Amino acid sequence: MESFAKFILVVILTLAFLYSETGPFGSKDNKKNSVISSSKSSVIKANEIDPMCNIIVYTSTNCRRCDAAVEALESKDVRYCNKDINQSKINMDTYDKLGGGTCGPVAVIGNKIIRGFSYKFTKKSYSRAIDAMGPMY
Repeated sequence: MESFAKFILVVILTLAFLYSETGPFGSKDNKKNSVISSSKSSVIKANEIDPMCNIIVYTSTNCRRCDAAVEALESKDVRYCNKDINQSKINMDTYDKLGGGTCGPVAVIGNKIIRGFSYKFTKKSYSRAIDAMGPMY
């Protein structure tokens, strides 16, 4: 009976972790869920990664926060490129270089890098970054 109780506890803690606002694909840590302007010496622009894209979002399958990031871009009615990190080694390597780590999407909007996805803050960050790009969109 004791092992069953431990099993139930593990299941409850796992579910709480997965469905919390700070679960595995989001964090209240400002370094993971914030707009980070590249320094002047190493500005990264989306169209330098892919000349056809001014907005790129790196996502993975079965990622709720990645889906939310895509929905946030679609709600702005902008053109973007969705790069699935499970589809190619190049996508995965670029995602890692951008600091993707293990936490959800990474978006490159113009020269802004937005890591992770927080339902409260990232949608506003996307809007500000898109608006900063000017009348292109």
